[in-house]
Amino acid sequence: AKMAPPVISPTPQPSREIFLMFDDLLLLQRGGWQVYFGPLGPTPATTFVSYMESLQVTKGMKLPQGMNPASWMLDVLGGTDSSASSSHLATGMLLDGTELQTAFRTSVPHGADADAVIKELSTPVPGQAMISFSSPYARSFAVRLRTILQRSHLAHLRDTSYNCGRIGVLIVLYFLFGIIYFDLDTTDEGGVQSMVAVVFMTTIFTGVICMNSVMPVRVRERSVAFRERSSFMYDGVAYSLAHALMELPWVCVIGVVTTIPLYFLVGMVPTVRSLFFHVLVNVLVSYAFLSFGQFVSCVCTTIQTAQAGASAVIPIAFLFGGLYLPYPQIPVYWKWAYFLNPVAYAIQSVVAPQFERMDCTGAYPTGDCPSITAFRGNYFEQVDTLSYVEGKYDIDFDARWMSVLYLFVFCVACQTLHICAGAFINTVNR
Repeated sequence: AKMAPPVISPTPQPSREIFLMFDDLLLLQRGGWQVYFGPLGPTPATTFVSYMESLQVTKGMKLPQGMNPASWMLDVLGGTDSSASSSHLATGMLLDGTELQTAFRTSVPHGADADAVIKELSTPVPGQAMISFSSPYARSFAVRLRTILQRSHLAHLRDTSYNCGRIGVLIVLYFLFGIIYFDLDTTDEGGVQSMVAVVFMTTIFTGVICMNSVMPVRVRERSVAFRERSSFMYDGVAYSLAHALMELPWVCVIGVVTTIPLYFLVGMVPTVRSLFFHVLVNVLVSYAFLSFGQFVSCVCTTIQTAQAGASAVIPIAFLFGGLYLPYPQIPVYWKWAYFLNPVAYAIQSVVAPQFERMDCTGAYPTGDCPSITAFRGNYFEQVDTLSYVEGKYDIDFDARWMSVLYLFVFCVACQTLHICAGAFINTVNR
């Protein structure tokens, strides 16, 4: 209002200070009958109050000294009394809307002035184009997105139970894993399989906890999004995109804070390159699960159905993640579940670097790189550790960055579904 554009606002029952800020008033009786349209006049709304007091239908009801004119006009129209004054008695009867509208239209100068304004505004000027707007929104998409981002940032900072809860649970869980698998020995077949299990469990647990924790938050915020979307204050795309972007730094914090202690407790490869790669994959898997949880939250009507739908995905992620059923052992008609599972790509990307051939002359038997004695069903075989992992789990050390690319595609695809659901799906049945 301070920028001087016209401001039109409904005022159900404003305070005295807010009511007197308005220049003009359109007052309607229940049923849509026009009671008054014109200036309020000098404080305290002298023009409007004088008109209401002069009507025969109001029976000379006067505005009590110091009373809010907005409350008084509602008392007059509804036959109530909120003034605590003996001179203003409640009748309990609504004033006749047709009589009020007829009185206003025949009044001078209020009715005549209103008719003149309506006639002037409804008569087009020759050669003047009709008023049109390029967008139903008052601000550009960038401004709307920035505003929602700022609001979401404050909401995340205030929602300590949400962020501290998931970070705390994962820290406790990963410290437990770190103690159980402390300084894991990978010089035998059991140790190698345990290392793969640690990578699998820590990756999928981060994703599942992020997915389950984000759904109640997203469902809670939908009512605000629906209301502001229907009023063309913000659109669904900006809302969903803002929530997607605001979760990204928190997922990165979760990946760093929870993965690094576990990484060194278990005794993984102590190089900056391997640690960064491990954290990157953990963040991508977590964000993919979180994005899927946001999508399900926008599709389902209640939090219970959203959690049930997301829970159906968890067993598939566990079973076809590449640990319990390595890819060569999966039946051909279930291989699609392996390729649609982000955990499978995490196994393909971060397992092999833990057995990378470093500081050695080459693979067994010509080199001195680490090797293990593997059981082949009815005999034992000495085999290079990296070759064993690549053969058993059908992974390729040289293709690890391609698996990271697939994880990135998963994140983009799930967020695209989330944004489309937030923009086009409405679960409010009103």
